[in-house]
Amino acid sequence: MKSIVCTLLLFSFLLAACAAVPPSPTPSPVPSATFTPVPAPTQTLSPTPEAPAIDEHDLNPAYEQAVSQEFMGVQINASLITDKSLDPIIKKVTIDDATYAEFIAKTFYEVWKGRGGELTFEEYMAAWAKAQESGLPEDWRVVEIKDIWANDLADGKGYEQRPYTIWPMFSGQALSRVMGIENFSIALVSGKAVKNVTVMNSEGGGYGTNLDPETNTLYIYGTVYAGYYGEKSIASGLSGIPWWLIRNTGGSVSGYGSEDNELKRLLVDGELEVYP
Repeated sequence: MKSIVCTLLLFSFLLAACAAVPPSPTPSPVPSATFTPVPAPTQTLSPTPEAPAIDEHDLNPAYEQAVSQEFMGVQINASLITDKSLDPIIKKVTIDDATYAEFIAKTFYEVWKGRGGELTFEEYMAAWAKAQESGLPEDWRVVEIKDIWANDLADGKGYEQRPYTIWPMFSGQALSRVMGIENFSIALVSGKAVKNVTVMNSEGGGYGTNLDPETNTLYIYGTVYAGYYGEKSIASGLSGIPWWLIRNTGGSVSGYGSEDNELKRLLVDGELEVYP
């Protein structure tokens, strides 16, 4: 009996050992996350539109007296403009040609002297005449005037001034960074009607310095305002041009300017006339 039990147990053990062991389950691969890049939104920049060019030629002459006169050996080309912005108060302003040429010469000399020049007026005029005759840069360097702040009428940017070195009454090709001035023009205007001026007081008084590179003309605007329309008042304002050219550095200026008694007397004695 005992041998039969042992035989059965052995048989059961053999069956268990021969039974197929099921394979261990292989884990299914976990799919990795796939990211599709999203392109950044494209920013379209519109080009900044350029400001339209400004027509800066704001003079509208009612009368212009042109002067081509030699003074102390120097050829002076100038004009005196009465602008329509003064109508109906003033129709025109005139002066003797020879007196006006002398006034222009002395105006340039006063500015040159104010910039540190040490020649006498007679010496300056002789050097100026020599420069005109020779045309040599070394001669023009003697009489050139530095740091004249002026607005370029041709750049279309409005009344924006920058400094120039000028050769007054020069005809030809100037050096780099030098502006040769063939003509000098003074324009009497209303400071409340024209744009290219530096107004210095509430009455509209002031000056403006403007350069036309197309004609090589330097314009000085002198404003005329209420109550100052007579010959002496106009002469006083014109005599202040050297002060303005020396004082002006392109920024704001306040006050009423400073007249030059000698230049004022020259204009009054030179038959300056105002026609209402």
